[in-house]
Amino acid sequence: MIKRITFCTAAVLIVSGVALAQTVPVPDSQQYWAYSPTSLPVKDANPSSVKPLGVGSVATGGGNFSLRIGFYQFAGPVDIYCAISAPSVDPANLYILKPDNTFQLQSMGVVPWKANTTASVDETPFGTIPTSGLPSGIYHLFIAVTPAGDSNSFYFWGTYITVVKEASCSAAIPVEAAAQGNYRTLQHDTGTSVGAVAIAKNGWRAVAGGQDNKIYYFKRSRASPVFTYATGGQVNSVAISRDGRAFAAGSQDGRIYFFECDQSTPAWTYDTALDISSSETAVVEGVDISKDGRWIAAVSRYHVYLFGRNSAIPLLKQNFSSGTLATVAISSDGSHLVAGTMPEGNGSRVFYLNHLGIIWTHNMQDLGWGPNDLHTPVAISADGRAIAAGGRDNRVHFWSGSSSTPLWTYQIAQDSPVFSIAY
Repeated sequence: MIKRITFCTAAVLIVSGVALAQTVPVPDSQQYWAYSPTSLPVKDANPSSVKPLGVGSVATGGGNFSLRIGFYQFAGPVDIYCAISAPSVDPANLYILKPDNTFQLQSMGVVPWKANTTASVDETPFGTIPTSGLPSGIYHLFIAVTPAGDSNSFYFWGTYITVVKEASCSAAIPVEAAAQGNYRTLQHDTGTSVGAVAIAKNGWRAVAGGQDNKIYYFKRSRASPVFTYATGGQVNSVAISRDGRAFAAGSQDGRIYFFECDQSTPAWTYDTALDISSSETAVVEGVDISKDGRWIAAVSRYHVYLFGRNSAIPLLKQNFSSGTLATVAISSDGSHLVAGTMPEGNGSRVFYLNHLGIIWTHNMQDLGWGPNDLHTPVAISADGRAIAAGGRDNRVHFWSGSSSTPLWTYQIAQDSPVFSIAY
């Protein structure tokens, strides 16, 4: 009988412990967390581990936005506030979610979505919205929890979704005869040095650029370019989408050029000189493009940029007050970027970013191997969760996106820098 009582008591304590472990404390200070979008909310008793806003399949490149809000129960009464902003669509307004799951402008008053509650939350306020029906741009999502009736203390979380439409030509790739034989050799003489080349899957399209200031766009079936385009300076970097229907170029003239659908003139250009003082020189050192051609990343000397394919207005423009940026890579889904600098003082730096800005920075040692102007080579996995870089320390560094501390490093041949790296 004593054993049974002891067992029942232990069971009650265990069950109670589980219940207590799933209780979120009431805020007693001001704390803020930002996180990359997730399909579903992540509940936790530790507020710093909570990701209360899930956004549906758009988080992983899908076509549906479905806001789902989730919390464990709270240790005391709280008010919960939820808001959305779309600065690229409506920069002047913040929209507050009301208790009836409709929105009102912040200028009309800030009201809690749920007031004086301790209950757990798992709700989808307004169903599923196809992103095809939303204007392109970044949508910022916010949720805050305060002690009931007291806004001096709070938990505040922020995430986002980014909507970029596919090009009209993306689903209509013309059929081209397959290459004959094991290899095909085509040659085009530009007359000057070519310093940048990118090729689409199966060699279907290619883009190149160099010292003659021109961009060259090729089909695999012919040696002469489909077209050339003259920029105002040496073409430093080019990148092309998986299907070859979209590509980007960065030039010594300080401009980022984006082309799509085999058009011989840019869909848009962006002049990075607008973001620096007149005494500085605008140069675009690196560009990259997501596999589906919807996202374009670029670095000038002092900025990291992220664009959607349908607009020259940056979705992200991250300023760096020191150092010279030189390289950039973007994940296949466009969710994350990595950028690297030229050697600066005792080393170089690697930056890991999402659509909101910098997540972390890592300083790499400079052991002096290789040229003084060696660009730090960077690469990022398809899902944006793994990063690699190399440089003048003659090592390859590998990171998980969750930490600026490398998971491992590997020293290559003695006295040799890492010139290039890829996933």
